[in-house]
Amino acid sequence: MKRVAFTLTIVLGITLQTLAQTSQSGWKYATYVEKTKMSIHLGNSVVYDFRYKYHGYDRIFSAKLGVFFQRSTQAIGSERPIRHMETSLAGLSGEFEILNSHYFSLDANVRMALQNKENFLITPSLFASIHPYKNITVSGGIGMRGFTTTGMMRVIIKLNSKHQKRATSHKF
Repeated sequence: MKRVAFTLTIVLGITLQTLAQTSQSGWKYATYVEKTKMSIHLGNSVVYDFRYKYHGYDRIFSAKLGVFFQRSTQAIGSERPIRHMETSLAGLSGEFEILNSHYFSLDANVRMALQNKENFLITPSLFASIHPYKNITVSGGIGMRGFTTTGMMRVIIKLNSKHQKRATSHKF
């Protein structure tokens, strides 16, 4: 299942990268901490940020698609398997930008994943992000998981920042 999800994401990312309308699209890596009702989880994700413009709008919209994997801190520190508890979560991630300014953004996130390689989960979240530097974003958010609230903090790093130049018009 992991191989199929990874292959599908790579193929879809390469296809959509060719269709991206601005040079601001690119790969991003995130590491995060999630606090659920039961325990704390550590995770990593890789997403492709598709930036595009609708006809008639000056605003650039952002949609992100990628994969993620996270583990429970109890599973990382335990020598024997923990029964009836989430130890791992892996799957696809999608995110759409709701509000955006130069230093702040608000995003809606949906993760579809396999829990402990057995159960299928869909977890919606809402993130507020601060962009203190050009290539680094810090965000925090709340979400729903198992009909209880979760809290998340993450750090996002742009991986291909050299392609992030702004378009300028020079007439020679």
